[in-house]
Amino acid sequence: MAVQSDLDDELEAWRAAHGAGWELEVDPKIGFGVFLYSGLADAATHPEDEAGFIDVAMGFVRASESLHGIDPETLVFERSVFLPLSLIDSSDKITFRFRQQVDGVPVQGGCVNVLMDAADDYLLSVHSTGLPGVEAFDTTPSVPAAAASVLASGRFLSDTGIHAEETSAPRLVIAQIEDETSRTPRLAWFVQASAWREEERLAPVSFYYWFDARSGELVRSRDAVMNYDVSGTVQSYLTAGTGGLHEDGDFEVKPMSRIAIFDANDEMITYAAEDGTFTIPGTAPVTIKVRYEGEVTAQIENEPPNGPEREETHTLQNPTGNIVTMNDSPDEEVTAQANAYYWITRVHDWIAATNPYDTVWNTFGTGLSRVSCDCSGPREELSEAACNSARALGARA
Repeated sequence: MAVQSDLDDELEAWRAAHGAGWELEVDPKIGFGVFLYSGLADAATHPEDEAGFIDVAMGFVRASESLHGIDPETLVFERSVFLPLSLIDSSDKITFRFRQQVDGVPVQGGCVNVLMDAADDYLLSVHSTGLPGVEAFDTTPSVPAAAASVLASGRFLSDTGIHAEETSAPRLVIAQIEDETSRTPRLAWFVQASAWREEERLAPVSFYYWFDARSGELVRSRDAVMNYDVSGTVQSYLTAGTGGLHEDGDFEVKPMSRIAIFDANDEMITYAAEDGTFTIPGTAPVTIKVRYEGEVTAQIENEPPNGPEREETHTLQNPTGNIVTMNDSPDEEVTAQANAYYWITRVHDWIAATNPYDTVWNTFGTGLSRVSCDCSGPREELSEAACNSARALGARA
């Protein structure tokens, strides 16, 4: 690892040779620069074709080695890209990427990018994501590739509870293992394990795994599926069957059909589907709020003085498969709200399915600010007909 004072001296030497405007961004985890920029450096020769440009770009990499620490002998030319920036009143640029490898084993995510002016051949920047000091790194694995496949399948089952349908061919890499203070090389087998679940019509599950190629230890893992939505199911404990008609009864879990999903600021995001499932925009983890209020049922609260409406806050930790369980420690007053919400929603659906033109629902459907859970008689908020229907179906308060 380079000493900061040495880097400062090297940067001053570079400025003396190529201009005072150059700046260097240093990564303290490796002790070297990762971005040399904000200057112009003239090429020693002026190339006439791509091969000549590649030689000039590699020359700049060699000249700046003391700043970024990447041995040019570990770099292999990968590609060049022409950037027609003159179309937006700038000058055309060309960038060259050199991939880092040792004895044919790639440093995963390791490369050096050189940006040049396409017309005047000036160097504009050198950007490195590679690892300094790996030129003598031992790339001989002790764990065979077949064992890495077995390890990946077992780990996938442990992580997800699902058997992997497919594992990629293990690839030997020099992984960059990063923590709060360092970024170091580790020889590893890189494997992807997946369950596509097409027949079940469920979201695919896939993970990347890195296993130490000498010990078999898992050194890193990452979800391979990029999710830009978060989904799950809202359910609640309520009184089982028709137990609400009696003084005693067991509890059961039921999906909360078309319940409203709110964000942390109490802004309504969406309604769950009839089976309680929902999808909201964003990435996990995300915080939501739920209460016994939905698309066809106004907010449920207990008759005073039995407490206010139930509101719960849940953090969705995963992109998919989140289970939001309301009233998870069944309480008499909260169970009353759950029963009312569940059965009033079912009464609505039964009425609508039987006769879509029946307007009785208009007396106790959406648009009410409060619905009492005391179904002992007619209420201003809940019609006697709806209240009796809910009691008949098992809603108890």
